[in-house]
Amino acid sequence: LEERVAALELRKARCVRVMGGGEDGGMEVDGGGDDAEGPLPSGQDALGTETTRLEGEAAGLREAIEAEDAKMQEWRDENIRRKFNYIPFIFNFLKVLAEKNQLEPLIAKASKRV
Repeated sequence: LEERVAALELRKARCVRVMGGGEDGGMEVDGGGDDAEGPLPSGQDALGTETTRLEGEAAGLREAIEAEDAKMQEWRDENIRRKFNYIPFIFNFLKVLAEKNQLEPLIAKASKRV
């Protein structure tokens, strides 16, 4: 996806250059290809439309990349949670509560709820 975004950015830059008069390639007719090296549409309106289309497609691809990154981070977090051994923590937590005489009131309170 990142390679596709880079190719779209290159094509958009070419469109902007042609629209600004920086290149004589504006008379090329687009063959329907989406690649960065393909011919650009002719005419300022067509170039503007192509630029807008490229910006939209690039934005969509960036969102897809961000979604994939977020999904991968969630997977990493879940794997860490699965691998962590919580039993020693829970045992020590209950032991500290018992030492501070706070465990029995919590058990009694929980028993009343059930």
